[in-house]
Amino acid sequence: MMEGYDATKAQAFIVGKMKESGRYRDEELPFVEKLVGAAIEADQAFMAQSGVLDGEYYDEDDAFEYIVDQVVEALDADEGAELDVAEAVELYMDYNDAFLQENDLVDWE
Repeated sequence: MMEGYDATKAQAFIVGKMKESGRYRDEELPFVEKLVGAAIEADQAFMAQSGVLDGEYYDEDDAFEYIVDQVVEALDADEGAELDVAEAVELYMDYNDAFLQENDLVDWE
């Protein structure tokens, strides 16, 4: 896990932002929470496997593909839902970046 990263706070922040976006109805929020939780787990796994936690470059394209694949698998989503998952993961990545910046967890060097 990234040092200083609180997955519970991140999930609450990201789900809140996704709700504010207007793209999800209230009845979809339990699914969104599950999806964001799976995305956080997948993102952390990607960073550990690719060496990001040890200072390697975070390749957003590779991370996106990895996270989408892992979330589809974790949610047991059918192929038709993959596009919806990809759109949600894109939002996750944007809002997670905002969370990292707000909490001074991003090192641009």
